[in-house]
Amino acid sequence: MPLDPTYPLPPKTVVVPPPDAPAATAGPAKRKRRINTSTKGAHVELMAIKLLEAEGYKVHRCVRTGAKRGPFWVSQSNDVFGCIDLVAKKRAQRTRWIQVTADSGIGRKRKEMDEVPWDPLYDSVEIWRWVGGQSRKHKATGRVLERQYFQVYHLDDGYALKPERRIAVDPGNDTLAQDPDNRSLWEVAA
Repeated sequence: MPLDPTYPLPPKTVVVPPPDAPAATAGPAKRKRRINTSTKGAHVELMAIKLLEAEGYKVHRCVRTGAKRGPFWVSQSNDVFGCIDLVAKKRAQRTRWIQVTADSGIGRKRKEMDEVPWDPLYDSVEIWRWVGGQSRKHKATGRVLERQYFQVYHLDDGYALKPERRIAVDPGNDTLAQDPDNRSLWEVAA
C-alpha cells in the first residue's frame, strides 16, 4: 500500500521508496547555467568585428553605457540610429551598417532598420544573425545541421534568407574559417 504524501509522518519514520522507483542521485541536480544576454551579445559583436577587420575594414562599435537610476544601475544602449551596432568602412566600398543579433528571428530588427532612410548607392545595410550551439541532426531528414556561423541578411535583397550568405566561425578560436580554395568564406558568401 503506497504512502499518502499529504499524511504527516512522525519525526523518526524512514520512508522507503518502492522497488520500481528510479534511484535517487547522490547530490542535488545541477542547474543549467544561463548566460547573461548582454554578455552573449557583446561576445557575438566582438566575433563580428574580428571577421570584418580580417577583411580589411575599419570598424566602429557602439558600446552600452551604465547609468544610475535611483538606487539601480541600468544599461543604456547607444546604437547608431537606434538600430545599428557596427559601422564598417573600407576604401572604395559602400559603408556597411550592421545589426548583430543572437535572436532567432529578425522581424523586430527589420522594423527598426526600415525607419532609417538608407541610400543603397552608399549604404550596405545588413543583419548578422548568430547561429551558435552544437551541431545537431534535423528531426525530419536526419541531416547534420552545422552551427557556429553568422547568417547575413541584406536590405538589397529585402532581408531574404540565402544559405550561401553564411559566414562560418571556427569555434576553437572564434576566427574566420577558410574554404579549401584558401578564400575566406566572406568572399565566397558575397
